[in-house]
Amino acid sequence: MRSVFIILLIVFVFTNEFWKSEAYPYSEASENGKFLHLTDIHLDPLYVPNSDPAEWCHRPNKSNPSANTAGKFGALLSPCDTPYALTNATFSFFKSSVQDIDFIIYTGDFVRHDRDKVIPRTKEEVIFGHDIIVKYFSEVYDLKKIKSLRSGTMMNFVSRFRQKYRLHDTLQPGPNKVLMAIKESWDPLGLNLTDDFLNGGYFRQDIHSTLTVLSLNSIYFLPSNSKSPDCDIPDSPGKKQFDWIERELSSAVAEGRKVYLIQHIPPVNVTGYSQYKTHCYSLYVDMLGRYHSIIYGHFTGHTNEDNVAFLVKNGTSSYSLIGLGDPKTLSSSSNYENIVLPLYNAPSIVPDINPAFRIFSYSTKDSDYGLLQDYVQYYANLTTANKEGNLVWEIEYDVLDAYNMKGLSTDNWLNTLNEFAKANSTAWKLYKLYLFTNTHVEGPYYAFLSKLDH
Repeated sequence: MRSVFIILLIVFVFTNEFWKSEAYPYSEASENGKFLHLTDIHLDPLYVPNSDPAEWCHRPNKSNPSANTAGKFGALLSPCDTPYALTNATFSFFKSSVQDIDFIIYTGDFVRHDRDKVIPRTKEEVIFGHDIIVKYFSEVYDLKKIKSLRSGTMMNFVSRFRQKYRLHDTLQPGPNKVLMAIKESWDPLGLNLTDDFLNGGYFRQDIHSTLTVLSLNSIYFLPSNSKSPDCDIPDSPGKKQFDWIERELSSAVAEGRKVYLIQHIPPVNVTGYSQYKTHCYSLYVDMLGRYHSIIYGHFTGHTNEDNVAFLVKNGTSSYSLIGLGDPKTLSSSSNYENIVLPLYNAPSIVPDINPAFRIFSYSTKDSDYGLLQDYVQYYANLTTANKEGNLVWEIEYDVLDAYNMKGLSTDNWLNTLNEFAKANSTAWKLYKLYLFTNTHVEGPYYAFLSKLDH
């Protein structure tokens, strides 16, 4: 089985040069393949079991021992990051049970959040995060032997470190010391870091002669990034990135390639509210609309939630994005009947809610290589794991079985949305349950859930 690893962490992707144009020996051997979508591990080496979540799980509360509720595998519904125990259990499961895959999409982040004012996150910690992710994956997938696993097999290891090389959600325009330092750090790995990466932290990777992954740098679209103006400014990093995306998508059309778009932060949150600067958002939605016919997949992380948004065609040439967390979306079929593209946001490993990851199935037929067919989501019940001292990964659901779908096409999703919209819909109840990975949630953030009953 061909193996390619697309790992998005902080600002780049690295690759060896095994993909060549002359041969794809497995394109006709099987009509489908699999890939893993993994996101937001946020490993915290400072995590202390039986500490106080109010102290970021870094210190016990000596004056109030009852507050020391951080479990071995994480502190559910807290701001704490991921302990080694959960990370180790996750990669151990990958080693034993997630081997029959072709590539891995990792949509950030790997290092802990910079929340603890007592112990600020350092540059050295971020570099350590770069190193240890390779160590984890090399222990699961033997990178030294990966090219010789099977005669004629072509392997590729791609890693992109997303925009966490900073204290806040800011990154100045490239080239800059951050991007150059990362490039230098990973030179021995044969990283495919072009001038496009140095200029903006984005990257193209061809998975197949007819399938390209475009790895985007969403930090330049964020309102919180004061170092980057909105995308209506011609020389802004966001506008330059859009110029690059336009060139790449135009090239894909001309050469008959389909495209996966991957990045850390989705353009809309679960309720359909924009997460980008005003003009960056407008350009992004317009770009999706003009090229949706060649975009075979759109993958993000960041929010920790399992949700799917949709691109909707309005009239002849305009488009909008809708989220199922907006109660208006399912109130009338006119709001969603013209969907043209689903946008998949995967739940995270970081145990804000129950950790999860998913495995997609896709077509490997030459006629529609990369077309998504199904996904199966795995999760771990963190409450049970902490109680029993043992974490078990299990299938949470298969999307086709859960919603009685025949595939992941827009027609199939339209049928599912019609089912969601019905009164007392079992499928809709399942969607809301899976939204937070079977976690019993409460608090102001989750108040919108009460508005979704119909």
